[in-house]
Order: sequence, then structure tokens, then C-alpha cells
Amino acid sequence: MKNDNISIASKMDLIKMLTQRQIEEKASGVGFSKRNSGLEAITFFIAFTLELWNVHEITLDIIAGKCEDLQYGLSLSKQALCERLETGAKLMKEMLGLAFNLAAKQAYSAEIIGALK
Repeated sequence: MKNDNISIASKMDLIKMLTQRQIEEKASGVGFSKRNSGLEAITFFIAFTLELWNVHEITLDIIAGKCEDLQYGLSLSKQALCERLETGAKLMKEMLGLAFNLAAKQAYSAEIIGALK
């Protein structure tokens, strides 16, 4: 499988445009809410965007471990993670749309500024 041409630095820049508040709002909108001492939306988002970047064999154990590394005190079983994947996929789709909208606005603003120079 060929790796995409987008650098990790470019992905980091795009992710930095998204605030924790935006992630939580989108999570609430798709029904991804934090349960008692459970997985937070920001943890899920970071795990799936950055932590799995160079992992070649992705398993539920590995994903759960990455989430536990990111969120202090989290204990996440494969079953609990599996139960969150469908809603998590909806969250990731929403975040992708938001990121593209923000990137487009930024590119459009840069184009306008460039035209004014």
C-alpha cells in the first residue's frame, strides 16, 4: 500500500486549526460523549490522526493502547473501543469536513491578500 503524499507537518498544521471546543461540539452532534472516566473525543481524534501515522498493523489493542497513552487514567478495553468505532467514524467524518472548510477559508484568504499586494 502506497503512503499518501501529505507530510506529517501538513497534517499537524491542519489539526492545529481545530480547537478542542470544535471537536467536542462535533462529538456531541454525532453522539460521541464521554462516559464515566471514559474515552474523550479529543483523545479519539488525536489517536486516529497522529498516533497511528506509522503503525503498519493496526489492531484494537494498538488503538486502545494509543488512547490510554494520550488520556491519563484511561483504561480502554477492545470491546469498549469497538463499541465506539461507529460513532467515532462519524466524528472523524465531521472533523474532516470542518478541517477542509477551514483550510479552504485560509487558502481563499491568502489568495485575496495576494491579489491585493
